[in-house]
Amino acid sequence: MMKVGVITKYFYPSLGGVERYVYETSSRLAKRDYSVKVMAPSASNQASFERLNNIEVLRFPTLSFKRFDFSFQMYSYLRKARFDIVHFHTFEILCRALRFGGLGDTPYFITTHGLVWENPRSLLDSLAKSLGGKIMKNNFANASKIFCVSRMDCRNVKKITGNGNDVCQKLIYLPSGVDVEKFRAFEKAKIKERHGHSDKIIVTQVARFSPKKGQHVFLEAISQMEKKISGDCIFVLAGFLQDEKYYSSLLQRARKIDAGKRIRFLPNVTDEQLLRIYMETDIFVLPSMAEGFPLSILEAWASKSGVIASSVGGIPFFVKDGQDCILIPPNNSDILSQKIMSLVKDDKFRKSLSDNGYERALKEFSWENVVKVISKEYDLALG
Repeated sequence: MMKVGVITKYFYPSLGGVERYVYETSSRLAKRDYSVKVMAPSASNQASFERLNNIEVLRFPTLSFKRFDFSFQMYSYLRKARFDIVHFHTFEILCRALRFGGLGDTPYFITTHGLVWENPRSLLDSLAKSLGGKIMKNNFANASKIFCVSRMDCRNVKKITGNGNDVCQKLIYLPSGVDVEKFRAFEKAKIKERHGHSDKIIVTQVARFSPKKGQHVFLEAISQMEKKISGDCIFVLAGFLQDEKYYSSLLQRARKIDAGKRIRFLPNVTDEQLLRIYMETDIFVLPSMAEGFPLSILEAWASKSGVIASSVGGIPFFVKDGQDCILIPPNNSDILSQKIMSLVKDDKFRKSLSDNGYERALKEFSWENVVKVISKEYDLALG
């Protein structure tokens, strides 16, 4: 049985695209007779072990400062565990530090989850970018394969590594998947009727509560719409509570909006609750400032919701503007409010968007296909 060590900076109970990707691929690999252990940061100063369905999860105390992370206990465990394959879902200092003396000749893989390569704004940014670039270049150069969840990531890996043939041959575009069957277990109309929302349009954002996810932009758009739209909408903001200060500021902002009674905050929801939230949603919004390949868009498509999203990161590389998603500029509440209102008023267009998105989720994005590729590359790496 092949022993696989999976290293990630983000994992449950946090809810997000990386967490879902790691869980779905790891659990499916375990079903294929791989021995999978997920290593992630601990929320406390103590190491812990648990079993999440068929995955072993080890959590280690981790030192974090901005983008720099390291765990002495994780490093020590990695040296002793003797995995056949190590798979990193992080590609910066944590990856390099754990590799240094911790892996030996063990083949390792990297999955990128949004590689943003922005121009520096200060001398400190320039130094950080230079150092970070060297670290990432080394990580990518020595990896067996690099799985990129978006075509933007493929492009940026090439930029960092200098478009060398060796690295380009290692790149595999491997987007996230979605389990459409989970969403088929629910019927949107029945769920809305059960909660007394049959006559309401539900507009939802699902994302970590963090400034870069743009919940404040969503609230500003709601404020602008309140003067132009009837009371037929309910607005839902759901997701993992990552930044408590930011979350508090959102609550304060919502209280000042006339539509405040129709704004629902749902922090730290369970997977089951999240499915029901999606299945009540008519319009899904993602006004992020930065994204890799947001799994939430696939989940919104699977729930037959019309999608509005910022044209940032990897999003424009996989959605079809005007067909299965409406793209908007980031940090622009005016345009977001206009697009939400257009979908509220135009049932036919909203249905067209949701139907097209659902068909793409059904035909193009499968977790089983993702795992099939990963499994094949693991086997090739070990000969």
